[in-house]
This record gives sequence, C-alpha cells and structure tokens, in this order.
Amino acid sequence: MTPDPTLVQQSNDFLILGLATTLASVITAAIGGVVAVLVARLNTKATHAATQAEKVAVNLTKSDGKLDAMAKVVDDTHTLVNSNMEKALLVASVALRRVANLTKEPADEAAAEVAEVALVEHRKKQKMVDTGVTIATDSSIEARARKDDQ
Repeated sequence: MTPDPTLVQQSNDFLILGLATTLASVITAAIGGVVAVLVARLNTKATHAATQAEKVAVNLTKSDGKLDAMAKVVDDTHTLVNSNMEKALLVASVALRRVANLTKEPADEAAAEVAEVALVEHRKKQKMVDTGVTIATDSSIEARARKDDQ
C-alpha cells in the first residue's frame, strides 16, 4: 500500500515547521541571555563611572573655584552616563519583553521582568537627581567628604 502523497507532504511540512520553531526559540533565548549579560556589565560600568564622577566633583568643589570648568565637564559626563544607562535599559527591557512574548518561556519572562524593573528603578533614581533630591547614606560621597573635613 502506497502512502497518500498529501499526507506525506503535510507530515514533512509539520516537521519543518517544528524545527524552525525550535530553532527560533533557541536563537531568541540566546539573544536574551546575551542582552541580559551586556546590560549587567553596562550597569556595573555605569555605576562605577557615576561614582568616580561624583568623587571628582566633590574634590573639585573643595578647590578654590579654579577648576569650575572641569566640574561642569564632570557633571555633564555624569548626566551623559545616566542618559545612556536609561537608553540601554530601555532597549534591553523592550527586547527581552519581545523575546518573552514570542517564546512564552518562564526564563525569558523572568529576564524581561528584571530588565523592566531595572528601568523603572533607574528612572526613579534619575528623577530624584533631576529634582535635586539626594539619598543620604553613610557610604555616600558627601558623608565621607564631611568626615574628612572634621
């Protein structure tokens, strides 16, 4: 008995579709993982750069005003770092949300949520900086500068 050619073709089509779907899922998961790692690295570097910029700003303000131009550059650099950080977090959160929506995988959903929370938290902190509100902690640069002056 010869198999029906239509059924054979449909079977082959389903096999190809299944392989393509699996391949797409693997690729999107890999992209999501790479993006998450890159965002984490960028976040670490941006935080370090911002801390260093704040240290320089504190030292510059202690000078006799001779370095005001450099203080402005440091402030502008800090602003630029924060702006770029928001852009990176926005790209990551959108990309990871799209991957999660495509794959419906719990790991992709979790990665998207982490990126979205990071973006919201960054925006909250940036709004505080923009409005002049500071977060007082014992480890803050201002607190250490005051201790040095005493």
